[in-house]
Amino acid sequence: MKNGFTLIEILVALSIIALLSGIFLVNFSQSRGRFALQRAVHKLAQDLREINQMALSPVEAICPGGKAVYEFGVYLDQFSPDRYILFANCDASREYNSGVDKALNTVYFEREVSVCRLSPYSPASIVFSPPVPKIYINGLADTYPEAQIILWREDDSLNCLEGGADRKVIEVNKSGLIEIK
Repeated sequence: MKNGFTLIEILVALSIIALLSGIFLVNFSQSRGRFALQRAVHKLAQDLREINQMALSPVEAICPGGKAVYEFGVYLDQFSPDRYILFANCDASREYNSGVDKALNTVYFEREVSVCRLSPYSPASIVFSPPVPKIYINGLADTYPEAQIILWREDDSLNCLEGGADRKVIEVNKSGLIEIK
């Protein structure tokens, strides 16, 4: 009896390893996109909470012209689906105006993630105003009960609103509750 493996035994072992590696790589690439979506949703929700806290604390932003303001917001637009802007509301319009309001930070989503839909409509400005927590959705305080932000993992074969599309919803209601669904 000889020590060692036959050629057939080695080929069978290598084919099993190749099959398992292929299955792992396919699942890994799908999982990477799902994790990117989950990270983006949690980052946006955290930024919304941080902007809310900034409005309720004595933090002030100095606008062009030297005016101090205490209202802060988040701006999203479906025509710029790869980013959102955190801003200080300098003109008291409670909507983002790029030439007037002070952009504090522009946050870009990961490559596979983008804004699918904004409700009540796009573009969306969500502004938090002190001293009593008041939320303005697109410049209005009591007109819309909530704002919905739908993020999705882009897939060429699906529309973001079709069943099966990988998406997450962030809801901000007029009392300031920020919820991921």
